[in-house]
Amino acid sequence: MRGITETCENVERAVQRFALGGFINYFGLQRFGTTEVSTMAVGKALLKSDWTAAVELIMRPRDGDNEVLAKCRKIWAETKDAEKALRPIGRRHCIEADLLQGLLKSHEKDPFGAIQRIARNSRMIYVHSYQSYLWNLAVSYRIKTFGRKPVVGDLVIKPGTSDSAKRQKKGPESAEEVVSLTENCLDQFSIYDVVLPLPGFDVKFPDTPVTQFILDQMTIDGIDLREKHKVKDYSLSGSYRNIATKPSNFSWEIKKFDNPEQDLLLSDLDVLNKRQLPPISESGSQMALIINFTLPSSVYATMAIRELTKRSSDQRFGADGATKTAWKTEADESEVCLEEDDAAALDQA
Repeated sequence: MRGITETCENVERAVQRFALGGFINYFGLQRFGTTEVSTMAVGKALLKSDWTAAVELIMRPRDGDNEVLAKCRKIWAETKDAEKALRPIGRRHCIEADLLQGLLKSHEKDPFGAIQRIARNSRMIYVHSYQSYLWNLAVSYRIKTFGRKPVVGDLVIKPGTSDSAKRQKKGPESAEEVVSLTENCLDQFSIYDVVLPLPGFDVKFPDTPVTQFILDQMTIDGIDLREKHKVKDYSLSGSYRNIATKPSNFSWEIKKFDNPEQDLLLSDLDVLNKRQLPPISESGSQMALIINFTLPSSVYATMAIRELTKRSSDQRFGADGATKTAWKTEADESEVCLEEDDAAALDQA
């Protein structure tokens, strides 16, 4: 990370705090798409069986499209003619082409059938995005309401459950893989042991107000993931996710330099070619932070960096990593912090 303007002391305190306290295990913004039409919004329409709305969301014009897709979406928006909208795509294979082929086959009269022509993996990205959106809202509520310590009613993975079982729920006994904390066992667990369910028909919900928060949000959206969907693909069994995590194998280094284009790290190819970095002045006018760490499976490095820098990971705030970075150091070093925009930044519906 280049372009740091804080003092070395402030950066050091922020890094140490991050290494000790970790961060809230949010799904990163890339989970929800990078355009103004979020994958979560499409997933919500699918789960509500609003097939026409799902078609329109997928085909809605958006910034950042390549020339072919932009023309395709524009034609669809103006004519609702699948044959004409397909012409710019030609033989290219993409979600939009699959959808339009389905609409063309049914003369635009079977939006559900057209959607089903999209590859299942792509369709599941949409519905899992909505599930992840609910989880992000729920973990924000959990931390704001109860702080960073386990409370009675929180869920933890039952001791002895394998890591693979934590990640992938299969079979009718998956809800039995977690236990609710009681007053007698609170001191045996930390915030890093607590999990929240990704809502589904085969998970247990915590015995805390967090459950009602999740149910209220689903009611607002007109969805209930506790029930199996009439379309089998969209029946979500659910799973569990730790609400906070820490990086492992963590190391860091501050480097000062003068030339903004100077290489500060060697690539794998550089190492194989035995290339050496040029000398770096310890009194350089610019400063960079080099960090190395390992995260568990399904944990987003973008969320780790956001916690470290206290800077939004939303692309609207810039992509160069060198602007508006606030190295907040006033909080306790063991604290798992929560930014005010955590839920709002992900509410793209």
